[in-house]
Amino acid sequence: MTKFHFFIILFFICSCSNAFRQKDSAAQEFLGKEVWTKTNLHLFQKQYVYWQNYLSGELLPVGTPLRLKEVYTEEAILTDTNNNDFIVHWKVDESTAFKDVFDQYFLLEDPKPSLQNMSNNIVESISLGEVKRGMLKQHVIVSLGYPPAMKDPYSKNVWIYWESEFRKRAIYFEDDKVTNIIYSE
Repeated sequence: MTKFHFFIILFFICSCSNAFRQKDSAAQEFLGKEVWTKTNLHLFQKQYVYWQNYLSGELLPVGTPLRLKEVYTEEAILTDTNNNDFIVHWKVDESTAFKDVFDQYFLLEDPKPSLQNMSNNIVESISLGEVKRGMLKQHVIVSLGYPPAMKDPYSKNVWIYWESEFRKRAIYFEDDKVTNIIYSE
């Protein structure tokens, strides 16, 4: 194979990579709108947020203003005020609607005023992406995000988060308050 053929094939592959992504027509109403992060989001390689919500990497803090640039069936591209792009990936099945995904990650208004009703200790823990005994379920969600692959977490008393592919964090609740946190390999 000549260099010319190699570059032609490489060009074709690169130009087709976006052809397999489908735009989400139901999400078009959100394009260009300013949204705010509903929870802390954990960034992989300073840009990506994955549905597994691994609790590692830098935090994109709750209340970060973003603008929705593009929405596909499995991801959304958002831009912050410094023109940094963030790509949010989610797991898709027949029952997953963009609105459901949107509601887990984003709000149409700044959530920071609601943080003012929380104690300073809770706000500090949330800003660090930490969970402590005594925190309410709503505080844990703001601090860590939603537990992955769990429908209706508010009805459950054990939430499992992934630190990595190999390490998990189980958070136990009683009367909607954190009672125990256990790490496992």
